Amino acid sequence: SPMTSTYEHKASFHYLLAQCYERELNPAKAYVAYERAIEIDPNQELYYLSLASLLLSYRATSEAEKVLTEALDRFPKSVQVRVAAGTRDRESRSCYERLSAGHCAGPRVALGLPTAR
Repeated sequence: SPMTSTYEHKASFHYLLAQCYERELNPAKAYVAYERAIEIDPNQELYYLSLASLLLSYRATSEAEKVLTEALDRFPKSVQVRVAAGTRDRESRSCYERLSAGHCAGPRVALGLPTAR
């Protein structure tokens, strides 16, 4: 449509499209739209953070790590990017390592909550 062709070269259009796809539970299309937003405007840390969040929500931790590493390289002073990278580290390692060692009883333990007795 004419309206779509007017906006298809704007990163913000693809970012908003990705948000819509996420709400529709269509992660594949959301991923493509976030990637396109980053390709058009790689200087928006929100695009990287949103893509990493999408990937983490579907347990694609290695892909999320790549996105966050790229974001850290591009935005080394960003507190948000550093926090997101740290969160990814804890999510991908702490419980998984404890689970494999037999020390993680489930989500309550992973969240630091007392287990039911």
